[in-house]
Amino acid sequence: MSASVSSNSVTDGGRVEHRTDRLRHIATRVGPFLLTWLILLGYSLRQAPIPAVNEPAYLGKAKHFWDPTYCPGDEFFDSSNPHLIFYLTLGPLTQLMSLFGVALIGRIVGYGLMAWGWSALCFALTRVRWLPPLAVSLFLVLHMTGTFSGEWIVGGIEGKVFAYGFTFWAIAAVLTGRRGLAGFLLGLAICFHAVVGCWAVLAAAVATIADFSIPSGRRTSPAERNSWRGWLAMAALLGVTALPGIVPALGAVAGSENPLINQQANFIHVFIRIKHHVDPMQFRTFAFQLYFGLFVAWIILLRYRRSPVQSDNPRPDCRWFHWFVAATLAFLIAGLLIGWRSGEAADMPWQPLRTWLLKFYPFRLGDVFLPVAVSILVAERLLLWCDRREVAVGGAGDVNTHDSDAVASRVRYVPAVLVGMLAASLAIGVATPDANPSRMPPRMKRDWIDLCRWIDENTPPDALIQAPVRDWAFKWFAQRAQFYSYKDCPQGAEEIVAWYQRRQRMRDWSYEFYDGSFSAEDLAALHDLTGIDYLIAYRRGPFEIDPVYRNDSFRIYRTDGAIGNDTEVSDNSGVDGDSFGPPQQ
Repeated sequence: MSASVSSNSVTDGGRVEHRTDRLRHIATRVGPFLLTWLILLGYSLRQAPIPAVNEPAYLGKAKHFWDPTYCPGDEFFDSSNPHLIFYLTLGPLTQLMSLFGVALIGRIVGYGLMAWGWSALCFALTRVRWLPPLAVSLFLVLHMTGTFSGEWIVGGIEGKVFAYGFTFWAIAAVLTGRRGLAGFLLGLAICFHAVVGCWAVLAAAVATIADFSIPSGRRTSPAERNSWRGWLAMAALLGVTALPGIVPALGAVAGSENPLINQQANFIHVFIRIKHHVDPMQFRTFAFQLYFGLFVAWIILLRYRRSPVQSDNPRPDCRWFHWFVAATLAFLIAGLLIGWRSGEAADMPWQPLRTWLLKFYPFRLGDVFLPVAVSILVAERLLLWCDRREVAVGGAGDVNTHDSDAVASRVRYVPAVLVGMLAASLAIGVATPDANPSRMPPRMKRDWIDLCRWIDENTPPDALIQAPVRDWAFKWFAQRAQFYSYKDCPQGAEEIVAWYQRRQRMRDWSYEFYDGSFSAEDLAALHDLTGIDYLIAYRRGPFEIDPVYRNDSFRIYRTDGAIGNDTEVSDNSGVDGDSFGPPQQ
C-alpha cells in the first residue's frame, strides 16, 4: 500500500515537474517577444499619444479612400495613393470605428509585428532568448536622444512601422538560411512603404555581394557554397510580393510630361517640404556628433565581439547583418556628398540631378540601423559579462548542482535586468517633445479641439477651411477639407506644384489686401480667389468683422462677411503671420 502511494507520489511529482518545465520553456520562448511588444507599445503611447503627428494624414487618407464623403474636396485626400496597401489594410476599419480606435488597433498590430521581427533578428544574431527586450530598451533611449535625419520607427502608426517590422524579420530569415521567406518579407516591406523596402533590398544586395566577395577566413559549408538557389528564390518571391506596393508608388511619384514641372516639384519637395529629412545642410551639429560616436562604438564593439562562454550556444555568423548596416551607412554618406554645398540649393552644380536623388531619403536606413546594431551589440556584451559571473557565484565545488545553478541564474543577470529596467523607464517615463504632438500649451490645445468640434457640428460637410500653420489633427477632429496645409503635401509632381501654388495664393492675398486690417471685402476676395468658406486665426487676428466663433485662443471668420453673434472685434495691429506667414515645421 505504502509502495503504491509512494509510486503515485513520484508519478504526480514527475508530472508536475514536466508541466513546470513545459511552462518554463513556453515562457522562455514567448516571454521576450511579449515584453518587447509591451515596451514598444508603451513607448509609442507615451511619446506619441493618439493622434500622433502623422496619424491624421495616414488614417484620414485611408478613411477618405473608402469613404469619399469624408472631408470632400480636400486636395491632399484626393491626391494619388502611394501607400495603397496601408489604406487597403486599415482603411476598412475606419468604416467600423473611430479613427482613435483604428489608430490603437493599428499600433497594437504594427508594433506586435515589429516586436516579432526585432526578436527574430536579435535571436538570429546572438542566440540569446532574453536579449530582445534589453536591446530594444537601449535602442529606444538612443532613439529619444536624437536621430540623424529625423527618421523614427516607434511613434504613431503608419506604413513604415509595418515596413521596418518586415525588414527586421527578413534580415533574421537571411541569417537563418530561409531566403525564400526573406524575399517574401522584403516584398511586404515594399508594399507598406516603398522607400523603406527598396532601400532595404538595396542594402541586402550590397551585403550579399560583400559577403560573397570579401573572404572571412572561415570555412564555408557545401550548403553555403550552393546557396545561389536560395538567393534566386528570394529574388523571385521578392519581385512577386513587391508588385502591389511598387505599382501604386511608381504611379504616385511618376513625373509630369513637362520636365520643368518635374524639376519644380522635386525642388519644392526636397528643399521646402521635407528639407529637415533630406537636406544635410539642415541637420543639427548634435546629429553629426551623436552618429559619429555611434559609428565609433559600432566599430569597437565589432572588433572586440567574442563568442559566448557556453559550448551549447555557439555564436552565429553575423557578417551579413553588419555588411547590411555598412551598406545603409554608405547610402547615408552618399546622401551627404550629394547634398553638401556652400551656397544656396538653387545654385549648386547639377542641382536637378542632386535634388532628384535626395528626394529618395538616402539617410533613412542608416539613421535607423546604426543605433539598432549598437544596441544589440551592447546588450550582447552586457549579457556575456553577466554570463561569466556564474563561476564566481556558484563556486567550483558545486557548479553543477541544481541549487547552485538556481542561485546563479537568479543573481548573475541582475545587472542586465537593472540596466534594461532603467533604459525602459527612461524611454517611456521621460517625455520628449513628441509627447505633445500639437506643440501647443494645454490651454491652447483644449481651445483648438473645441474649435474643431464646433466646425464639425456647425458648418456644412463640404465646407472648405483654411487653418493656421498650427493645424495639428484638424481634419481628425473637424472632419472638414483644408485649402492648404503645410503638413499634408501630396506626392505627384503636378500635385506638389499645385500644393505650393495654394500656399503662395494665401501669402499673396495676405500681403496684397492687408492695409492695417482685413475687411469683409478682403475676406470675400479670399473666397473668390480660393473657394475658402471659413478662415481660422489666432486670438489677435487683424479683422474688422466679428467672428462666427471664438475662444481664448482662436477665432473663426466667414469669408462671405457674415457676422457671428459675438459682437466683440479682435484687437490687432499687424498681419496674422501665424495664419498666412511662412510655414513653420
